[in-house]
Amino acid sequence: MSPRSDGQRNTGRRATAPIPLDLVKPFYEVVWSIAARGWCLAQDGHKIDWQSASGRRQWTKRRHALSVLWMTSCALRFSEFRRLRVSDVSLGSASTWVSRSKGGDSGAVDVARALITLTFDWRSQRTPAFVSPWLLPTRTGSRMDNNSFNRDACGMFSDMFGIRLSSHCFRDTACQMAMRQSGELRVVQRLLGHRSARTTEHYLRKQQARSFQLSLYEPGQLSETETAGELAG
Repeated sequence: MSPRSDGQRNTGRRATAPIPLDLVKPFYEVVWSIAARGWCLAQDGHKIDWQSASGRRQWTKRRHALSVLWMTSCALRFSEFRRLRVSDVSLGSASTWVSRSKGGDSGAVDVARALITLTFDWRSQRTPAFVSPWLLPTRTGSRMDNNSFNRDACGMFSDMFGIRLSSHCFRDTACQMAMRQSGELRVVQRLLGHRSARTTEHYLRKQQARSFQLSLYEPGQLSETETAGELAG
């Protein structure tokens, strides 16, 4: 099933996984480029056929990219992301207030100053009369919808990199990156907003299991005769 069809149906929570480690760097280089300019160039050997967009199309593509950056940098669930308000963000302290779902520990999360600046620049390019309390709203100023985001934003990046994505993949990726970069369980716990370290440990075990799955017998690795002989022995 394609990533786009996942986003079109409300069938409940599906299993998700972080972006593969070998794709994290080229993936986010492309995302930052689109967030800043509305288009990107081929990077790290990945051929990305992307023409410069303008007007409404550029504005929408930039929103897709900015949304991915915010969800990753703050390890957000989509329900938390869509509730972010302009008033929650502070350029001075380079942080945003996150109201966590599922009884999580709400609080301030550090955000790259460049991301905040790009987001405010994006908002200024809509129209002078554009007013919405939500940080990354739709063109009408309303909050974003998870199914639409999975279909449009995740579908766009899935097509570019040939991987399955959904909104929760970016929280998974943030967890993976935070553990690799800090090596500290408490750092990851605070980023994810977990009240209990046990919840974070469970989350990390889930990601580690997905990151290190073994492929014991790939198709064509053993002939049927060899397999039969080994079983008989």
